[in-house]
Amino acid sequence: MEGKEFGQVYLMHELACRCGLLKTLRNVYGDRRGRGLAAIAVTHSTDIMQHRYIMDELRRNASRELCGAPMDLGWGPGTTLNEAMASAASDISRVFSGLDVGKDSVVMELTSLGEGFTIVSGIAGFRESFRHGHTVYLGINGVYGTPFYYCFRESSENPFKSISRVFTDIRSMGPRSVHFVFGRPRTVEELAYAVNRGLTFTTMVPHRSWAASHLLSGISDWRTLPSMIVGGSVFSCRESETPLGEGHVRVMTICNENVRTSQTSILLGRIQEAVAAASGIRWGGSVQDRLSGLGYSDILDCLELSRGDNGFTLCSPRKDMVEERMKPFGNVLLVTTSDLRPFDLCSVLIRQGRFEWELSEFRRNQLNAPEHLPTERTTEAMFFLDFMRMVLKAQLNIELNRSRNMDDTPDDVLNVLRGIRANLIDGTWKMDDLNDRQRRVLRSFGIRIPDDALAEAVMSPGARRIQPDLYP
Repeated sequence: MEGKEFGQVYLMHELACRCGLLKTLRNVYGDRRGRGLAAIAVTHSTDIMQHRYIMDELRRNASRELCGAPMDLGWGPGTTLNEAMASAASDISRVFSGLDVGKDSVVMELTSLGEGFTIVSGIAGFRESFRHGHTVYLGINGVYGTPFYYCFRESSENPFKSISRVFTDIRSMGPRSVHFVFGRPRTVEELAYAVNRGLTFTTMVPHRSWAASHLLSGISDWRTLPSMIVGGSVFSCRESETPLGEGHVRVMTICNENVRTSQTSILLGRIQEAVAAASGIRWGGSVQDRLSGLGYSDILDCLELSRGDNGFTLCSPRKDMVEERMKPFGNVLLVTTSDLRPFDLCSVLIRQGRFEWELSEFRRNQLNAPEHLPTERTTEAMFFLDFMRMVLKAQLNIELNRSRNMDDTPDDVLNVLRGIRANLIDGTWKMDDLNDRQRRVLRSFGIRIPDDALAEAVMSPGARRIQPDLYP
């Protein structure tokens, strides 16, 4: 019998226990179905895959055995993944309550599903049907916690009506402050509206927008803050306060020095290339067209062109325009009514970017398999799968941040553990030997190093489970 992948699911199952996902699923759906859903979530969290391949992947790894799920995952023979998730989504509010730890929450407005699209579905008799664009609101337990809530709202809906619905949903679980991180650009009037109604929010404002000009025009004094390292990047920050609406907002300019250095290097490199290319072009009225044809049309305003003594083009950088072009490099303009530290605000925005990426993967799933998503309700139900993956990936990030001497990213960790397998040899389950790096990764999480006895206990039906803490 072919061996089963063990390492990645071993880690993610442990995290499902630590963050309470397995316990919540069992409480809401019963032991059999809850364990089945946990096995699906663990499988999906080890590697992003199209939904149609999840059940095949689940048979190749040890997630069902680790989660203690039955062969039919508790949903009965013949039940498709779509049907199971649609049924499970009917109790989603109870899942939210189980994952909610009662902390002040951060709600991220995610816009990767913002554009609608048209599909031709065989289920609809090969007729065209339109899927509306949606905004997803993702609720997080505190600044560094795991997701516990999500809500789909149509992108065309009034954004403050959507926010009001989300605020009501979360406050119904218990009183707490709710901090919104906007993903869609807001006008000055919309920001003033939020301030006037006491909404706690953070938003990024495009540097060249009218909103940025309006907010910055009222600021004369900036307070420079110490540099900080967030997510491996160096950030410099300055802060001020300005009136807006019936109150005040904090305005920050935050520069990612790593990004600024990289973007500056790219710009200067391209200018050097353009200077070299121009020196080989004979002077005349077509010089700019020739440079545009070579791919330098976007930096022509940074170049000073003239006729050289040899009749060819003389090209040099325009210092004022180059400096103007470099001003926004690595810079983000933040407007917030929260009292979070700049470090926390940067962390929140970095996390929002990661969740946006996860959501964009869900959108690719939709576009690649539209025949399996005949209704918007089914689409939202299938997102439950990706929500559970987000919970586990967020817990992995939290555990990495808690670990010492860990330079690995979540993907690095999963790749390191990918090679660990459990193999059936002469009727007994045996583990692959672990290398030093695999042992180091598992120890950094405080997880027991798996051995043949554990593999036998997990993989053999009816065997005594020797690690009861894995099965709460």
